[in-house]
Amino acid sequence: MRFSLFTSLAMFTLGLAASLGFDYTDEYAHIGNNTYHYLRAEPASTKKYAGTALLVHGWPDMAYGWHNQISLLTSLGYRVIAPNMLGYGQSSRPAALEPYTHENLANDLSQILQTVLKDGEKGIVVGHDWGAAIVWSLVVRHSQLFKAVINLSVPFFTPAPEYVDLADAIEAGQRTFQRYMLQFRQPGMENRFQGAEKYRHMLRAIYEGTTVDGQSGINNTNGFNFDVLDHMQVAPFLPQNMEDIYVREMTSQSDLPVGLFNYYRTAKLDWEDDIAWQNNGGSWQIDIPSLFVCGKKDQFVPCQSAQGMERNFKDLQKFEIDSGHWIQIEAHDKLNEIIRYWIGSLKCHKQ
Repeated sequence: MRFSLFTSLAMFTLGLAASLGFDYTDEYAHIGNNTYHYLRAEPASTKKYAGTALLVHGWPDMAYGWHNQISLLTSLGYRVIAPNMLGYGQSSRPAALEPYTHENLANDLSQILQTVLKDGEKGIVVGHDWGAAIVWSLVVRHSQLFKAVINLSVPFFTPAPEYVDLADAIEAGQRTFQRYMLQFRQPGMENRFQGAEKYRHMLRAIYEGTTVDGQSGINNTNGFNFDVLDHMQVAPFLPQNMEDIYVREMTSQSDLPVGLFNYYRTAKLDWEDDIAWQNNGGSWQIDIPSLFVCGKKDQFVPCQSAQGMERNFKDLQKFEIDSGHWIQIEAHDKLNEIIRYWIGSLKCHKQ
């Protein structure tokens, strides 16, 4: 059964690769008790090898969501490694909270990258959404592995001196744009999306689909609107071919994993890890060249939340572009233009 399932998935993804415009191989890395499935795309044969780029997706995206950037980076001479994070697709789906902390995920990603990097090589890392938050943790804890970082949507934050629960922060008038997370972190949320069609409708809502009469299935105040969720139409930022494989990979093996929503349940653990890192001499200074891009129309992480992050960077460039949350899809041409120019300006790219 396992063989036939993965054989079927391999045939399905082969067709998807052709439709998305880049070639890749399915690879697997065994890290501790978990297995990560990742896409590996080699640089264009006509280009001089420029290095390795690690791409870290957010919630509830998958590695395939980077297809526009994978095509760009391979054309610039980069080998691309794009994992499906824990809880997704063919990667492991642990139920416990601890594997989903930013520190643990960052440590896992560092091990995956080290199996690919050539001797003495440093990589570029790119993240979006929760992937961006994990990437910030990755570059401060494993700075020796990287020559540059690109993050989308989620800015860099240092830990507060005292832990403040999200509900308390919102009650105090802070972080109100994250109110939807109170719903997402509720126990048993994954049970609302069991089965292929339920999950399909969830995806359509998140990728900005609407009902026939224009009602949204989600907002940053209340989270999901379950009254209309089953009536979502195909979303503008998740084409049908990608929607099909997201649904297939997430619902073919088992029930929707608890871990998918665990990304919203680790806040206190993440704070504790960060304070311990800080108390052990860890630095929040990022010295490598850094690029941050946010969407002016992003209701979930507004650009103004990035104000002041410059103080922790030696070399940071920030761009605001005309986009919502799904920058790498909605505004892929503009984003790729920025990435191409920025990477081209790096001394480490030219060497």
